Amino acid sequence: VGLLSRLDVSAMETWLPTRFHEWQRADQDRAVRLLASAGAPERSRLLMAVLDALDPLLLPLVLDVISMSGGIEDVSPLIHMAEGEVPEADGEYVRLKAIEALGRLQAPGAEEALRNILETRRAWRWAYPGELRIAAAQALKRIDPSWTEGFLPRSGLDPADLAIEPLLPKPDAPFFRQRRYQRVVL
Repeated sequence: VGLLSRLDVSAMETWLPTRFHEWQRADQDRAVRLLASAGAPERSRLLMAVLDALDPLLLPLVLDVISMSGGIEDVSPLIHMAEGEVPEADGEYVRLKAIEALGRLQAPGAEEALRNILETRRAWRWAYPGELRIAAAQALKRIDPSWTEGFLPRSGLDPADLAIEPLLPKPDAPFFRQRRYQRVVL
């Protein structure tokens, strides 16, 4: 899978979506990891083509690979996931990963969905969990920094929570990490 993605992308575009429907979760996982490690410039487009056939547990991994490799034209499936149209298996985590992917891709057209997550209130509290709001603020900071700087003081979010954000891809790095985590001293 990885080698073919580097040699013949057109064959992969016709062959891969039909095969993903037939494979078990372990085979799909292996294929996604091989596509990611092969480093083909079209890997994001190939993975976007198989989103419907993927096992729901693999969606967070695929969203990280797509966002780290970039190069997609149509981000509307990611926007729909960020708005909550995700499989019920792991909906909130997939939603969080979709929001992070929109931020990494600096996706045009995602501003409205991300603002909705940040601004919506129900009665006297925020409508969405803090983790989603933090991810939306970090993504909007990359997409529309001027609006975000004006909104953050009245958002109720702690600046310390916003400091740890998803890493941007480094094209010349021999490896990648999706997120920077705090170190905990035991």
